[in-house]
Amino acid sequence: MLEKIRRRESKNMNSNGIDREETRGKSKETKVYLVGCGPGDPGLLTLKAYHLIVTADVILYDRLVSPEILEYAASATTNSVSSNDSYDNKNNSSEGKGLMLFVGKRSGFHTRTQDEIHDLILEFANAGATVVRLKGGDPLVFGRGGEECEFLREKGFDVKVIPGITAASGVGSSAGVPLTHRGVATSARLLTGHLMKKEKKKMDAGENVTLSSESPADLKKEEEKEEEGAVDFAVTAADSDTTLIIYMGLGTLPKTKKKLLQEGALDKRTPCLAVENGTTLKERRVFSTLEYIDEAVVDAQLQSPTLLFIGDAVRLSPYFPQALSKENFSSSSMRWELQVGQDEDENRMRHTPERGGKCRIMSDINDLTSREWFSKNFISEKLFSLPSADDERSKERSSSRVVQTSM
Repeated sequence: MLEKIRRRESKNMNSNGIDREETRGKSKETKVYLVGCGPGDPGLLTLKAYHLIVTADVILYDRLVSPEILEYAASATTNSVSSNDSYDNKNNSSEGKGLMLFVGKRSGFHTRTQDEIHDLILEFANAGATVVRLKGGDPLVFGRGGEECEFLREKGFDVKVIPGITAASGVGSSAGVPLTHRGVATSARLLTGHLMKKEKKKMDAGENVTLSSESPADLKKEEEKEEEGAVDFAVTAADSDTTLIIYMGLGTLPKTKKKLLQEGALDKRTPCLAVENGTTLKERRVFSTLEYIDEAVVDAQLQSPTLLFIGDAVRLSPYFPQALSKENFSSSSMRWELQVGQDEDENRMRHTPERGGKCRIMSDINDLTSREWFSKNFISEKLFSLPSADDERSKERSSSRVVQTSM
C-alpha cells in the first residue's frame, strides 16, 4: 500500500512539473485528519466526517468506532480521481480500496502503544497518503487527539481536526438528560475515571530497551494512587447544581460513590444514569441513585464503554423511573432499573429483584428506523457522486420552470 501511494504521488508531481528538490523544507500540505465519528449511531456522523472517511487512503480507527460507520469506510474507494475526471476514469481507477488499520485500546490491552500509533500516522503521511485518524465521539475530548496533533505538527504537518458529537452530549440527549437546566443544573463537568499513568522508566544501555524501574507491587500502588487522584478530582468537581459526566469511570465507580458520600459532596438520593454502548444497537441503561449505582451496574453486568451521569438533571429524563423519585423512593422496593431495547438477548436483561433490581423493555432504545433508512438509501450512493447528464438536464428544466413562474 505504501509503495502504491508513493508511486501515485511521484506520478502526480511529475505530471504537474514539480521538482522534488523544490518541495523540500516547505510545510507539508494537509493530508492528515483527526476525525470524530460521534458516539456510535451512524445518523450522528457529520457529512464532513463521512466525506473524509470514504475518500481517505488510510484509516486508523479506534475500538469505539461503530460497525456501521466502518462499513462506510470498507465499501468506499480511495479519492484517487478528482471531480473533473470522467466517470469512466473513476470506475477504471486502479487504486482500489483504502487501507483500514485497527489501533484500538481497551483497559489492560493495547494493540499498539501511543508512540507506535504516532509513527504509523507519520509513515503514511510522509508517503503522501491522505490519512484519517478515526475516533469515537470527539477527537479532542478524552481521545488523546491533542497529543497526536502536537506530534504531527512538530513533524511539519498541518493537521486538521473534524469535530464529532462527544458521548456526553450524544448519549445524554439520546437518554433525555439535559446536561444543564435552569434551576436544576447550572453547569456540566466532563471527567475521566482514569488519569495518565506515570510510569518511571530507565534505559538499559546494553539492550537499548525501556525497562520499568519499579516492582509489580510498586506499580500496583502507583495505579491505586492514580485512581484515587481521579476520584478526588470528581469529588472536587461535584456540587448539587452540577451534572457530572464521567468517561471510563466504571472501574472506579465504587470508590467515586464512597468518596462523594463520605465528603458530603452529594446526597445519597442523587439520581444517576449509567449507559453502556450509548446510541448503538447494543445500548443498555441503568437508572439508580448514588447510594446504589455501583451495585446496580454490577447487577446488570454493564461493560465498557459505559458513560456515567450523576446529578439532579438525570431526574428530568422522560425515562427516569418514578419509583426512584424522592416522593416514592422510601415506599418502593426498587433500587435500580435496567432498560433495554426490543429483541434484546436474555443474558443482557439480567437483574436481581431481591436486591431491588428491575428490567424494562423500551421500544425506542435501539430504534432501527434511522438505520433502516441508511440501509435503503446507502449514503455513499446519494452523496459525493458525479452528476449524470440526465441530472444536469433535470436541473436546467427545473430552473427554467422557476424563472417562468417568477415572470
